[in-house]
Amino acid sequence: MIGNGYDLQLEEGMIKCDECDNWSHIACQRNGRASSLRSREKFVCDHCNIDELVPWRTLASQGQPPSRWSRREKAPKVPLAKRLLAGKGALARHGKFWYPVRLIRFHGEMDAWQVRWWRGCRFPPDRPVDLQSLVPTTDLLDELWQDRTRRRAIRLGQWTHAHDVPVGEDIIYSFHDVPYPPEMDNILAPHKFTIQYLISLPRLENIQHLPVGRHLQLQGRKVSLTGGYPVKYCGDLTAIQQAQVAHWIYDNFEEARETVVQWLGCAPFAHALSIVLACNKRSILEADPSYPRDGTTDAQEEFILEAAWATLLEQTGRSTDVTHTDVDLECLSAFEQRLFEKSARSGSAGNFQWGLDAGNHQDSWDPYAGLPSHWNHEDRNEGDPDYDENELERGPDFSDSENAAASTNELLISSSQRAPRPRKRQQTKSHGEPRKRRKVTLTAP
Repeated sequence: MIGNGYDLQLEEGMIKCDECDNWSHIACQRNGRASSLRSREKFVCDHCNIDELVPWRTLASQGQPPSRWSRREKAPKVPLAKRLLAGKGALARHGKFWYPVRLIRFHGEMDAWQVRWWRGCRFPPDRPVDLQSLVPTTDLLDELWQDRTRRRAIRLGQWTHAHDVPVGEDIIYSFHDVPYPPEMDNILAPHKFTIQYLISLPRLENIQHLPVGRHLQLQGRKVSLTGGYPVKYCGDLTAIQQAQVAHWIYDNFEEARETVVQWLGCAPFAHALSIVLACNKRSILEADPSYPRDGTTDAQEEFILEAAWATLLEQTGRSTDVTHTDVDLECLSAFEQRLFEKSARSGSAGNFQWGLDAGNHQDSWDPYAGLPSHWNHEDRNEGDPDYDENELERGPDFSDSENAAASTNELLISSSQRAPRPRKRQQTKSHGEPRKRRKVTLTAP
């Protein structure tokens, strides 16, 4: 089964891809696609569906690059309850603030959704939340696309943006934030002397008894500009596991704290990774027919380390990070773009409207700070149909206090009954001087 690296109960809805025949959780497919299929409609999973990864692919294949107006979307006309689909992102109310969640399953008998709260939500200390819980439908909203009025009534809770979450190599280079378990010390501690010797940058001829030394000699590797012997192999270890190894090296060798660039991604680090692999795969390696069962302990350990090094080289790029997708992060990333995109297609609702009729967001958080620059299309102007010169003004019910007097429901009701804001009159563009009327004089024949 291909899907989520974060556990879901197997009794949740499943769906089979008509292309690869793999089963996936319905709630793990992008943007609720698997929840909105028509009868007899074929399903293609996220791994096989290229169109989901390349927007506007159809237009481009026809030689018609999409114009600004061809990308405009109309505000959804279906009720909110029908726009909530398993796998989509949503905003859930907790107290007076709204936080992002991923919708998992609808429980009709309770009119509530099982949701997974984004792990980066920063809830108030006195109001903790279980990561997975039931939320009434009345406490859920989608991105309110092009719904400027309702966006203005929503105060957002604080959370870590998707683009601020380290992934892949970012996790490894931020190893200080990844604690290593006691088992990591048990695996690597017996090899402290060798790892420390590699950190000291010995000559290659002095480490030919190690697989990493023979590899460097065979490849003709030289010291890089940073001062280390680069070895970019990691086997099938995840980024988290690699970060744990790096953190262990940093904590256990004082000289490593001053020379990170000389060992991270270099020979000492690769050797330590091979030791972890040797431990993880020991039973498999010992089952090899070439394993010296009748040999000495040193001969057996040398075989295991050599076989682990070969595995390190062969299985690089086959990490479980590849097959287990962080669907929570992927869901939030897509959802946040719909929340904060500033463009002609998002209209006035996309122009910093969240909370302008309600009050400050949690702890005066600015949700727009540091957003990806490409979310601002810079394609709106005064000539757009929904342009309003007053759209960035705060409403009369805006409160600077954390304890706003009006509830969200009251604001949503009052804002829907409020008279529409005046729009700036569009001025027609003149092309040169206005044409003068020709004076016609009638004369008698």
